[in-house]
Amino acid sequence: MVNILRYQCVTMTYSTTIQQHFMQRGLKLRGLIVALATGVVEYGKYQAGRLNHLTTLQPDPMTAAKRNKCNASHSLVDCSVGPAGTPIKLIAWGDSHIGHWSPLFSAQAEKRHERILVRVGLTCPPLLGAVPYKKSRGSIECGKHNDTMIEEIRRIAASGELRGVVVSARWNEYQTLQETDPGAMTSWALADHWKGLGPGGEGGATVGTPPYDHSGSVKTMEIALTRTVDALVKLGVRILIIAPVPELYFSGPQCLYLRSEADCVVPRDRVEQRRSSTLRVLRSVAADRSQVRIYDPIDDFCDATTCFTRRNGVLQYTDHNHASPQKVLALQPVLEPYLSWLEGAE
Repeated sequence: MVNILRYQCVTMTYSTTIQQHFMQRGLKLRGLIVALATGVVEYGKYQAGRLNHLTTLQPDPMTAAKRNKCNASHSLVDCSVGPAGTPIKLIAWGDSHIGHWSPLFSAQAEKRHERILVRVGLTCPPLLGAVPYKKSRGSIECGKHNDTMIEEIRRIAASGELRGVVVSARWNEYQTLQETDPGAMTSWALADHWKGLGPGGEGGATVGTPPYDHSGSVKTMEIALTRTVDALVKLGVRILIIAPVPELYFSGPQCLYLRSEADCVVPRDRVEQRRSSTLRVLRSVAADRSQVRIYDPIDDFCDATTCFTRRNGVLQYTDHNHASPQKVLALQPVLEPYLSWLEGAE
């Protein structure tokens, strides 16, 4: 904060000097405008630099640009991590949240000397038969992506090398809930049987109207996730479902930039309330299926009462809902037993 105030003083001094310069030449107004504009631009650059420094994270072997394009239409080589030429043992499938776990997959693939395929469908949870639904349209592209994904998984499983599949998504996002992003209104709903929607995804009703309300979307999520899990179980692989990362109600890095760590927290009760429907669905789907386990990250982001933007010196978020590379790498000791189980360990 001292540095910011110092910079503001420098900027104001600079602006005043420029203003005086123009006043001497009878160009007071124009000079003032130029000076103020210059000061604002330079100060903005200064702030951006400090924020970028704050959010500089450990390198991600799978860059964001590459990760976000790794849908099922891209090659196995481009979208897998680990030593080239080794068999694909695990597949990670989901929306942008699975992509943000890629630093952990990269580290584990190298450590285990095997390949892990990471498939990302932006705003596309791994729910067979169902698609995200916004306003009055469903995402046909997501439905096609997931159909292609399950066919790809079947082909890889036929080799006999595939051991497990990790599925992850911002599950809470698809339940017609109030958004945690202050700039948004409501989240997506879910539409089942997407092939029955109109050619542009038209569903005949708007979000908030049954079946695209909260209860309808939760029901659709359970039906579609059951389809996904049962399709994978038939292939003889194990499935790890990653439960929701606790969501903030602000951008974590921006909050830390502007305020103290103590201000950048969310009560755990509020987080638990938002994800309660999701957890009921995940637990219901996993129940009585020995090939399915759930990893719930909440205790790794929160204590008994509070969820933190930074915990134990680690910045946990890149925004208000995605885990940072620093955080997922710090969770390797926690996730290693789950990945070992996926590969056949008991």
